[in-house]
Amino acid sequence: MSGSNKELKIFLVDDDEFCLNLYQQYLNKLGHSEIVCYKAGKTCLENIMQRPDIIFLDYNMEDMNGIDVLQSILQFDNEITVIFISGQEDIDIAVNALKYGAFDYITKSQITIALLKTTIERIAAERGNINAPAKKSFFNRMKNNLGL
Repeated sequence: MSGSNKELKIFLVDDDEFCLNLYQQYLNKLGHSEIVCYKAGKTCLENIMQRPDIIFLDYNMEDMNGIDVLQSILQFDNEITVIFISGQEDIDIAVNALKYGAFDYITKSQITIALLKTTIERIAAERGNINAPAKKSFFNRMKNNLGL
């Protein structure tokens, strides 16, 4: 997956249709076009054989909790990069997401085009075996928010 010319296949999974549309617009503005949206974790898992490169996953969905979806994704293929985008600003949820294998945890209040761009660039750098700051960005943002 190290070819930089390869179009990334991205799944967006969120039961909030407004958020799905917003994230898709952000990614489109960054030049990504191979994006598939799902309103439920179960539907994402039913289509996981399409082997997306990146999955942006909501934590709190009606049908399944994001941690359960994450674990199923990584059991299928641990090369898929999963990033939580959640309205939950609970540090315990973020720590669990990272502990179970998420690449990052972004709260919905923090999401911007620039943050998505930086996150995707970090994924590309890590896949290229370049020393990139991996799972520290959530905690760096939290420290910045707290003024530490």
